[in-house]
Amino acid sequence: AATVCFTLNKSQNNQESGNELRLALRDTFSKENVTSRAAIHLTGAYNPNVSADRLDWKRNQDQAFASGGLKVEDREIIIPTDGIYFVYSQVSFHISCKTDMPEDHDVVHMSHAVSRYSDSYGSYKPLFSAIRSACVQAPD
Repeated sequence: AATVCFTLNKSQNNQESGNELRLALRDTFSKENVTSRAAIHLTGAYNPNVSADRLDWKRNQDQAFASGGLKVEDREIIIPTDGIYFVYSQVSFHISCKTDMPEDHDVVHMSHAVSRYSDSYGSYKPLFSAIRSACVQAPD
C-alpha cells in the first residue's frame, strides 16, 4: 500500500511562491503522473492450519484480480512503480454467534490494518486500521 504526504515550508508570504506551489501540485497530480491502471482486488480465506490470526489471500479466484504490475508476495501487495495511488480496503466478516451464549463468554475481536513499507523508512508505517467486537450480547 502507498500514501503520499506533502510538506510545505513557507518562508515568506508572497503571491509568486503560492503560484509555484500550485504549478508543482498540478504537475504532480496530472494525468500522466497518476497511476490509474494499477488495481488489485483480493479476497481472503481463513485457514487455521496456516495462521491463527491472519488470512490467506486468494488470487485469480472469484472476483480477485491484479493489474498494472501489482502483485502479492508473502501476504503483501507489491507496488513496483513509483506514483500516486488511491488506497482503500473493505472488509466483511462472517461470524456465527450462538444465541444461548453465557454472559461471561469471550468476545470475538476482529481487526483490520493496512501498513506501508518503504525502503526510505526502513520499517512499516500504519496507514489505517479498524477493530470491531462480535458476539456481544445487548443489554436487556
